[in-house]
Amino acid sequence: MLRLDGREPTLENIRTYQAEKLGRFNGNTLLTELMPIPKPKVKRWGYDELIPQFATREEYYRVVKPRRIEYLRALLTEHRPNVVVCYGKAFWGDYRQLFEGTVFEQEGQFQTAAFDDTQVILTGHFAARSMNGRFDELATIIQHTTQRI
Repeated sequence: MLRLDGREPTLENIRTYQAEKLGRFNGNTLLTELMPIPKPKVKRWGYDELIPQFATREEYYRVVKPRRIEYLRALLTEHRPNVVVCYGKAFWGDYRQLFEGTVFEQEGQFQTAAFDDTQVILTGHFAARSMNGRFDELATIIQHTTQRI
């Protein structure tokens, strides 16, 4: 986002943006997870006592994921964002379900598609080594998208 605003992604600018703008009410970004319960490890569940109706991660995904996808699709339809960035390569299959029927194309290490008027970009996790040095490439894809809109 800093690159899109023409600002240098220095540590200070990143921290300020995260603290003051990222995902804030009346801002220009929404930061959400596909699945609403955070987990420190993808494969670990650990919520069996806190949420006993879901004894396993698989049960939680089976019940909650279709509802969550429906909810997020409704948000996309209502707000019609210019760009959606889905990060975390392990979840690309889940993200594709959110944009059902959409054909993705490989663009460098990213996959991109048009979903109605929204440009969708699938990328690796932002903290992954594969993203080192790739944020300019991602910003360029987003800039080309917003220039067409």
